[in-house]
Amino acid sequence: MAGPFQISEPYSSTPLPAGLKCIRVLTINAPIAAGGDSKPIQAGLAVVDLDQKPKFTTLSYVWGEMSEPPKTITVRTSSLSLTDNCHAAILALRRKLKTFTIWVDASVLIN
Repeated sequence: MAGPFQISEPYSSTPLPAGLKCIRVLTINAPIAAGGDSKPIQAGLAVVDLDQKPKFTTLSYVWGEMSEPPKTITVRTSSLSLTDNCHAAILALRRKLKTFTIWVDASVLIN
């Protein structure tokens, strides 16, 4: 059974190198125009090497329910479905940090 996160395209274009301690992170972009939480969440996807000690925030998606229709963010040209709590946490971080890099556990970035 598929998890709550349905995304494949960014993973195929952002492979994890073998033999290195690498993870995928999302860069959440600040809203381009005024409107804050009403603006869709746009994100980029990158691979970082943990030996380089990159700076990023971490978040667990596990808590919370998936709404119908699910909350989504846009990663490149794909939609990523999130639990309500994960989506709310990303919005709260975006309000405070504007643009930031984040690692979200489970099948969001471990694929």
